[in-house]
Amino acid sequence: MRGVKDKGGEVLTDDKKIKDRWKENYEELYNQPIPSDTSILQSLPSTSTEDIEPHILKSEVELAIKRLKGNKAAGEDGISAEEIKAAGEAGCNALLKLCNKIWESEVIPEDWGRQSLSPYLRKRIKWTVEITEVSAS
Repeated sequence: MRGVKDKGGEVLTDDKKIKDRWKENYEELYNQPIPSDTSILQSLPSTSTEDIEPHILKSEVELAIKRLKGNKAAGEDGISAEEIKAAGEAGCNALLKLCNKIWESEVIPEDWGRQSLSPYLRKRIKWTVEITEVSAS
């Protein structure tokens, strides 16, 4: 004999009623409101956004420069990867200053969103088009 007691103490033997009682039991068990003391939040020290979002590190810029692929066409600014790498320490410092200025202002230059693709043909292809006259008969 199997059975489960309901809230009133009555024994349930019907499978559907037993399942419903288990469901009810777990809903009550796991859906309890969690008491919270919001006064604790006032006692926490305030943090500024600088503490949360640090500036871009020089090591990050150096790594990005190191990972640039060579033998590629220059971008909108006309500066190739080889030129950026050749700029050395001074170029890295200039890029770091620029990136941090953009990070602080939270405004990305409009140019950075543009891309231009120029077709590069390795072989010239000759296209011949024959036009034939079609008569309606």
